[in-house]
Amino acid sequence: MADDFRIDEEGMRQLRAHIFDNGLMPVARDILADAKRAVPIDTGELHDSLGIEERPEEQAVLIGSSDAEYSTYVELGTSKMAAQPYLRPALYQNRKIARGQS
Repeated sequence: MADDFRIDEEGMRQLRAHIFDNGLMPVARDILADAKRAVPIDTGELHDSLGIEERPEEQAVLIGSSDAEYSTYVELGTSKMAAQPYLRPALYQNRKIARGQS
């Protein structure tokens, strides 16, 4: 019966690792590549600092810059500078993939 189906702890660990490696990470790499193509380049610091922080135990990834302190200002703008979004468009471009749609 379907109600009797169980996955042991090791099986669950392997399943989560498979989903992370083959589902989440390819989409994260696509988002990062699109963000790097779209980010405005002045000195190249922001472009070069963009990356992925993997958090497989949380089934999560962080995409962005932890080095360029001004990255949020570029993305969202300020009262003195217009926004130059690069992360949100990259995420939006890959949204169907991330949702499992084609």
